[in-house]
Amino acid sequence: MENRRKFIKGVLGISGGLVAFSRLNAGNPYRQVTQKPDIESMSFCCLKCGPQCPIFNATVNNDLTAKQKIADNWAKKFGGTFTVDDVFCYGCKEDGKPLNKMLLKCTVRKCAKEKGLKSCSLCSDLEKCEKDLWTNWPNLKPNVLKIQKELNG
Repeated sequence: MENRRKFIKGVLGISGGLVAFSRLNAGNPYRQVTQKPDIESMSFCCLKCGPQCPIFNATVNNDLTAKQKIADNWAKKFGGTFTVDDVFCYGCKEDGKPLNKMLLKCTVRKCAKEKGLKSCSLCSDLEKCEKDLWTNWPNLKPNVLKIQKELNG
């Protein structure tokens, strides 16, 4: 009988500990939380604008060396002439700010704006979309499709 009491007492103690631990873990700010992507803070094509973008950094810091490298890359990739004055970006969603030559040509930005979408990831035609942006940067579209899936749950 004594062994039975010890056993039950032990089980109840462990059970109580597990319940307490699970309650503590539920309020744990460090636990893995799945959040939907914040499309408000992204460009139409789901790139994150900000310090991680070399064009943004070159603009904010007025880094003429970086701007020249970007201008040279654009000329090689897209043809035409680009100067350091052509290399600037405040984000493609920034209304009232000037847009660089590349943003003015961006078919993804134009399409999303025409459809009234905050992001391409909200477009029902994304899977079959063949805009030039997806061709020029083939790794970009799979990321946007991933974001679309995350948004749709």
